[in-house]
Amino acid sequence: MVKTFSEKSERILLFSLMISIFLFLVYIINGAKATYDSGDGLTHYFISRYSWKHPELLLHHWGKPFFTLASSPFSQFGLVGMNVFQIVCGLATSFFCFQIAKKLELRFAWLLPIFICFTPIYFAVINSGLTEIFFACVLVFSIWMVFEKRFVVAAIAASLLPFVRVDAYVTVPLIAFIFCIRKQFAALPFLLTGFIIYSIIGSFYFSDSFWVIHQSQNFFDEGYPGMKGELFHYPKMYKEIWGASLSLLLVGGLIYVMYNSYSVLVNKTNKGFLAEEIILIYGSFFACLLIHTLSYCLPGVLNNLGMTRYMVTLIPCAALIALRGLNILISPVKKNLFLTTALVIIFSAFIFISPFKQSYYPFRLDDEQLVTKEAAGWMKSKNIANSKIYYSSVSFPLFYEIDPFDNKKAIVNINLDEPLPSSYFPQGSVMVWDTHYGSNEGRVTVEKLKNNKSLQLLQTFVGNNGKFEVRIYKVK
Repeated sequence: MVKTFSEKSERILLFSLMISIFLFLVYIINGAKATYDSGDGLTHYFISRYSWKHPELLLHHWGKPFFTLASSPFSQFGLVGMNVFQIVCGLATSFFCFQIAKKLELRFAWLLPIFICFTPIYFAVINSGLTEIFFACVLVFSIWMVFEKRFVVAAIAASLLPFVRVDAYVTVPLIAFIFCIRKQFAALPFLLTGFIIYSIIGSFYFSDSFWVIHQSQNFFDEGYPGMKGELFHYPKMYKEIWGASLSLLLVGGLIYVMYNSYSVLVNKTNKGFLAEEIILIYGSFFACLLIHTLSYCLPGVLNNLGMTRYMVTLIPCAALIALRGLNILISPVKKNLFLTTALVIIFSAFIFISPFKQSYYPFRLDDEQLVTKEAAGWMKSKNIANSKIYYSSVSFPLFYEIDPFDNKKAIVNINLDEPLPSSYFPQGSVMVWDTHYGSNEGRVTVEKLKNNKSLQLLQTFVGNNGKFEVRIYKVK
């Protein structure tokens, strides 16, 4: 039989790997020419970055208050700082998963940083301001605390999940369920800790003790009826989400849980942490997958564009399931050192290289960002900074280097229902319209702009493919 590493040796391997991955990922993001997500990711970054200047942003409901609070010290150093925050969260998640894997007596747990950080979609989201990585980090920490039987700490951590992502509404009940199974009823009230704390803090600003509820987005509002897709949308995109190698191991781990779930139900066996593994790890994986699948394919249910980034919340659990799959795969040859080592190296290598085979790598500006950057550069050269600016593009404040929350200088809305000029659109103010955000989200067509006699066209910028356009107008 192959001799296993000692616990001390595994920890040395784990931390050596984590340090190496940290340095490697910092190198990658420092050389990136663009962020992975120039929509929600940039918006979350702006909220976090300017929350110290505008403290009310620390309670911004869409921005997710706990994410904003945790990321804000890093985002003060710009997008690179935000990305370093994501790396730190990824490595912390890897450590929490390592601790869980040791409780489950899984071999090769020190490989988890590779299984997590180099899963294709997780790797991509590291280079963004999105909330999924931090959510997964807090979730896995809470799960680890359950394994450590520190149920109150687990409950307090879980109570903060709704202030990071809405996935909390399907994962927190699983934690409450395991509390009930383990008869830890005293821990249940602590699942309200985050809600109580934020309700009290926000009541002083909003004069509303239930602002968390009142300001919540309508969870069942269908905002994208034209974007509904098929039931197996995410499984079909396994290469872009998990990669082929991790997906294979994932299938092995899923077969394991199906067999053991049968044993629990039929034979009434419940050894060690089997209930925790099935309910919290496998349960969280399927809960997050199911909620995003249903919200994408069912009309009239939730808001979901079917983006692969939503799957980042379940990647750490997927990594643990895949590690279980690896242990099952090598079980028949565990006495053969050569075969065991070869299988571990092969799977680890293929997982490591999987993100570098994706279309988003290397990270570079797309056509929209290139045109927006060109337009912002032109405006700087013409010294338009002294004018009040109305814009729609999320990336515009990044390229123009302006505080998007300073209403005296910039407003992220072009509302042509307002008369021109007016107190809303003062004379001399500037509009930066684009065919994506201005036309779709803002519902301001180019015809409206052309037909408005109070607008003077200053410059037009068109992308290489001719599909994206930025128009700069001045209010006469």
